Amino acid sequence: MSASGTGGRSDLPAEHGFRFFPGFYQNLPDSMSRIPLSGGGTAHDNLVSGSEEVAFSKNSTLRLPARGSIVGTLSPDSLPAFLGTTLNLVGLVPLNEIAYFLQKMIVFVTSGPKRRMGQ
Repeated sequence: MSASGTGGRSDLPAEHGFRFFPGFYQNLPDSMSRIPLSGGGTAHDNLVSGSEEVAFSKNSTLRLPARGSIVGTLSPDSLPAFLGTTLNLVGLVPLNEIAYFLQKMIVFVTSGPKRRMGQ
């Protein structure tokens, strides 16, 4: 980042920070819409939907498909995508945790909206 150093310190080499805001942070968009930006608009105007999630470990990069919104995008038809994702995790994540994830996703995508949001 240029011009980020003050008090005789060098500029920062990069910007770091939290970049993922899950949909269950329901108050965040409202809060961000009230934070003005110096060039106009609000902090909320900078939010974009991601198409994938990326996780890094020492020796690998794992790309996971992401959806913009839970409502209306998850269905039993999405189970093959979750299965494919979990196959990429073999060797990185213990098998019992992969099985637990799949079990929860099966329950989630086969449940109605009231159950999804209520549990």
